[in-house]
Amino acid sequence: MALADSISAELLAQGNGIRIVDRSRLQDYLYREHIPSGALKQRDAARWLATQFHANAVLIGTIERLGDNFNLLLELLNVSNDKVGPQEAMQISIAEPQQAFITFEPYDAIPPSETTAPNHSSLPVREAGLTTSVPSCIHCPPPLYSNAARKVRFMGTVVLGVTVTEEGRATDIRILKGVPFGMNEESIKTVSGWSFRPATYGGKPISIHVPIEVTFRLY
Repeated sequence: MALADSISAELLAQGNGIRIVDRSRLQDYLYREHIPSGALKQRDAARWLATQFHANAVLIGTIERLGDNFNLLLELLNVSNDKVGPQEAMQISIAEPQQAFITFEPYDAIPPSETTAPNHSSLPVREAGLTTSVPSCIHCPPPLYSNAARKVRFMGTVVLGVTVTEEGRATDIRILKGVPFGMNEESIKTVSGWSFRPATYGGKPISIHVPIEVTFRLY
C-alpha cells in the first residue's frame, strides 16, 4: 500500500499530464461494495475496477518470495483491451513479511450473527410448545450475468443480508460479502424480486432478517 502511494506521488510529480485516481476513492468503493481484496488479484478484476473510476490504465503489483528477498512485478494494463503493457521486475526486502502480507480488507468482517442461523432475539417471549421456522423460497429465479462477468466467465458467491417480511417479500437488502464485475447490483436486483414462504413463530408469519447466498456458476 505504501509502495502504491509512492508510485502515485512520483507520477504526479513528473507533471506529464497523467491523472491519478486517489486510492482513498478505491478504498471507499471496496468498503461500500464489501469486495474482499483477494477478489482483485486477477488482471480482469483489476481492469473492471478501473472502469468504475473511468480510468484507461491500471498499474498492478505482484509480490513473490525469492529466498530471503521478494520479487516485485509491476504491470501496466490497458483497460480497453486484454493487452499487458510495460512490465518491471525488481527484488525488494521486507522487514516483517508476516505482518506486511496480512490480507487487507476494506470493511469489517461479517458479524457472527450474520453468518449463523437467524437471530430470533426480537421475537416475542418464547412460550412452551411454540416453534420457529425460517423463510423458504417459493419463486427464486437465478440472477443474470453482467456483460463484464460473462466475458471473463466469472464464478463466485455474493452474501446478502435480507429482511423477509410477513408477506414473504425481500426488503432491506444489503451486501455482507461482495464480488466484482457488477454482480452485487445483479444480486440485489434479483433477490428483491424473489418470493418467500415467510418465517413463522407459533404458526404465525413473522418478519425476520437472514443471510442469503447468491451463487454464480457457468456450466
